Amino acid sequence: MARFSDAEGLYRHLEQNGIHLNLQQRQAVEDCSGRLLLLAVPGAGKTTVLVTRLAYMIYLRKIRPENILTLTFSREAARDMAGRYQNLFGDGLEPTPKFSTIHSFCYRVLWVYAQKKGSQLPQLLEDSQRAKAIMEIYQGLNGERMPDELYEQVSTAMSYGKNLMYTKEEMSGLLPQCPAFFPVFLRYEQFKREQNFFDYDDMLTFAFTALKRYPSLLEFFSRHYPFVQVDEAQDTSLLQHEIIRLLVGKEGRLFMVGDEDQSIYGFRGACPEALLRFQETYPGGKILKAEENFRSTQEIVSHAARFIGINRSRYPKNMTACREQGEKIQKTFLDNMEQQYSYLVAALSQVPKGETAAVLYRNNDSGLPLADMLDREKIPFYIRDHQPALLRHFVTVDMLHFLRLYRNPSDVESFLRVYYRMNAYISREDAEFVRRNSDRGENVFDILLLKSQQADFSENSKGGNTARLQFLKFAVAQLGDLPPAKMLESMETDLGYLEFLRFRYSGTALDSALYKLGALKSMAGNCSSLEQFLSRLEEMDKVISSHSQRGIPHTITLSTIHSSKGLEFDRVFLIDMLEGQLPSDEAIERQINGDMALMEEEARLFYVAVTRAKNQLEIVSSARSDGGMVMPSRFIQRLTGEDKEGEFSLAVGERVKHRYFGKGTVLRLDEENHSVEIKFDRFGVKTLSTKVALANFQRL
Repeated sequence: MARFSDAEGLYRHLEQNGIHLNLQQRQAVEDCSGRLLLLAVPGAGKTTVLVTRLAYMIYLRKIRPENILTLTFSREAARDMAGRYQNLFGDGLEPTPKFSTIHSFCYRVLWVYAQKKGSQLPQLLEDSQRAKAIMEIYQGLNGERMPDELYEQVSTAMSYGKNLMYTKEEMSGLLPQCPAFFPVFLRYEQFKREQNFFDYDDMLTFAFTALKRYPSLLEFFSRHYPFVQVDEAQDTSLLQHEIIRLLVGKEGRLFMVGDEDQSIYGFRGACPEALLRFQETYPGGKILKAEENFRSTQEIVSHAARFIGINRSRYPKNMTACREQGEKIQKTFLDNMEQQYSYLVAALSQVPKGETAAVLYRNNDSGLPLADMLDREKIPFYIRDHQPALLRHFVTVDMLHFLRLYRNPSDVESFLRVYYRMNAYISREDAEFVRRNSDRGENVFDILLLKSQQADFSENSKGGNTARLQFLKFAVAQLGDLPPAKMLESMETDLGYLEFLRFRYSGTALDSALYKLGALKSMAGNCSSLEQFLSRLEEMDKVISSHSQRGIPHTITLSTIHSSKGLEFDRVFLIDMLEGQLPSDEAIERQINGDMALMEEEARLFYVAVTRAKNQLEIVSSARSDGGMVMPSRFIQRLTGEDKEGEFSLAVGERVKHRYFGKGTVLRLDEENHSVEIKFDRFGVKTLSTKVALANFQRL
């Protein structure tokens, strides 16, 4: 028996549970006429609107629960929404409406299709099985193990192309920095066909194909689910939008909830453009707005609204706050990374009982040094979605191989792992010579020095190679005698490892490697000896695992911005908000070339971070990183509307000394494109990214 006789009774029930819907929310609940897109700003109570709309449809419009399909972005979101519905409206008398991820829905489509055809579904490859298959294919094609970081790039690119419905020709152009990508992709597709496997991306493509090719299958699901709701529509890919379009057809009712301003998963194929084309895709469709933010103070909301309003590819919205003005957004500029982490530990230790605080960052590795320090200080915390893999990362592995060479200069296996990472023009033939002549336990560099005196030494060698080998022998021999942080710096500079990384990697792969190196150096700074540092490395994976337990309430949360989406905290600290990190170097370069798409997505990422804060927001930046000056993110000034502080600024006519180009004079500043023109005494005029320049010079 229905518990509500009219909408007012429904709203009174909500009010008895402390929930008050405004006029915009009520309009979205009650409008079941056709195809609707609700644009919900952060903190607008979109989940409450969705579950209340379900109750309205079931109890007041007499729509059968089993005829309503609600699609969510993740299993966690589906469970949360189902729980919210049950807590507010479940009475055990009515069937529960269906909450499902789109992958689960597509799996059911394929299962029904197989039943109708009298066939069996292929075997689903779980993520670990998929990784194993791709890595084995790579090794078979290239004769070497696939690095973990390369797998992440390849796997993401495959999913990206599938979700954007790329053709084979378009797929071949993905990941140009990895020539092995397309052959691996083709072989992986062949492997699945031959072994009768499919993966989570195939689940979508196969379901779309089946629904499109077999009208009876599409009619079966369209009749079963004449009412479709879609949560987090801005995170839905083009392929997923096409599946939804097929399912809804001409007669089905659709209710999408999303916010293109919060679309931050472009690297996964998310398609916020589909929201901008909603009325083109669904003629006659309505666009509603939920613009009141119930989460954050007026201070945070007003600045966030102005910040995101600068983006161009968006619907205009008037986000307002129903809360008090609140504390001013705080900016804290410190001298270096070590001060940053010490400051955060002190601040987090003072969080009042009953309140929550989060430290948000772009890259997972930014959380490692902080997790290390919090654990040392016995301050409880929770770290979200951080897989313990510090010892497996190639940067850590390389460092350990350098140390093994220090401990045993005749360790050929470690030498073979790192010889081409030392900027010494050592060819594969040279390395094989070392392998063949290492049976007497000689220092590997002595073997190379012996060969360098022979006429057949590698043709790739250049003048001064003997001196370089002698220096490397010395540099490796003194590694373990240095303090841990200095040891890593020597590995970077003396051994040429940093130069290798910048030569071998680019884009996100380079960023990942540099982040990891920076995290290792920050952790090393807290250790007095090599043994202590190595012991701490062994412990850190266990530390991360022990602080990743779900279901336990925590005062302090460490999280990437991506993983924090949908969450809220009393106080939020944003860290590593630097030019070149957020926004990234790639976004800056594209903007200079006239492409604003990536810069706008990264602005949305910053916007999502800002709007996680309920009461207090603090942006913590360091003026130095890796010994060079760094610039605070342009997004900080864009958010606060104030002049940049703590920045190592430049002036025309100023004399500077660059790490590589030497002394020079600043000729021109281009603030719009964030570049600087400098006339160097020896190398002439060069135009540099301001961020890159600041990281590499000092004033005279």
